[in-house]
Amino acid sequence: MYLGVYITTTVRPTSADFFSLMKVTTVQNYLLTPTITNTNLKDTDTVITGKGNFQGDIIKSNVSDATATVGSDLTYSLNVGSDLQGKDSVTVTETGKCYDDSGTATASVASGIDLQIGSTNPNVDLSPAESTKAKDWTDQAVTDWLVTQAGITATDKANDGNDAITFATDKTDLGATLAALKDGESLTVPIYAVKKTVKSAAVNVIVTKDAGQLNFAEVPTGMDFGNVTIPSTAQLIAPKNDWQLSVKDTRAAGSNWYVYATATELKSDAHTLMGGLVYRDSGKQTSLTNQSVLVATGTSTTDADQDATSDWSSTKGIFLSVQPGDYVGSYTGSIDWSLQDTPSN
Repeated sequence: MYLGVYITTTVRPTSADFFSLMKVTTVQNYLLTPTITNTNLKDTDTVITGKGNFQGDIIKSNVSDATATVGSDLTYSLNVGSDLQGKDSVTVTETGKCYDDSGTATASVASGIDLQIGSTNPNVDLSPAESTKAKDWTDQAVTDWLVTQAGITATDKANDGNDAITFATDKTDLGATLAALKDGESLTVPIYAVKKTVKSAAVNVIVTKDAGQLNFAEVPTGMDFGNVTIPSTAQLIAPKNDWQLSVKDTRAAGSNWYVYATATELKSDAHTLMGGLVYRDSGKQTSLTNQSVLVATGTSTTDADQDATSDWSSTKGIFLSVQPGDYVGSYTGSIDWSLQDTPSN
């Protein structure tokens, strides 16, 4: 471009006019157009790479304050650390050192975590004992308990593992809510797998307050009274092995239970034992033959099994009654055990 200049000078008593041309160089603004080459970005990536327009230009993103410089080959590598986490896109800006107009490039960011969650038992019973304890549980304690009871597991399919995966729920006051459930009432609790900022779909765990159950944990499979000599007077013989009779009571604390025993006659190939099995307590002796006799009682305290024979001794419990008129032989019979939540009479 050329610029014309007209100059008038006056020097007394004369004057003169001049006209000159000068060449002027103009500066043209350049719109910078950076690119992002690793377009398949994941939020677990820490570096953005691409190309700039001029060596020495500065590259910066909208997710961190970190900067990079365009190299002599016009490439750049911008380390943004962990700042892509939770982002669905990122924009880089190239700024020149002269009068160029800054330019931008944008790329989408995909999640680098693919959480898959599952449950083997989404229906969970809450026992009375657990209900009593629940009032003191934190939300995380309830979550951990539900994960165990419901058999919840999670994996990161994108990274082939379950490292750094935790579980959470968006419900609050879970302990108090569980403790307030009445028998038969239910509560649905969504459980999520969480890794960094990624949350999985929910597994809905249905917790139902159970009234509890009363069952035998163990009953004797056989009792051996050994070899007994026919006595001259009636004798009570204790068994050689332990009774192994225990109760599992998951009902509310303070609930009572009662164990009854009924025995058959003890018979050999040719004879019936005269005395048979008896229950003895406080010096009183009661035959078990063909009648139901209360032999143990207890009260629910915890979920642990309770030994129904814990207070039996050399003077209390079930014994074999042998009479002088009994015949020599090998005698067998059976005991029917009954567990009830109320006394029979």
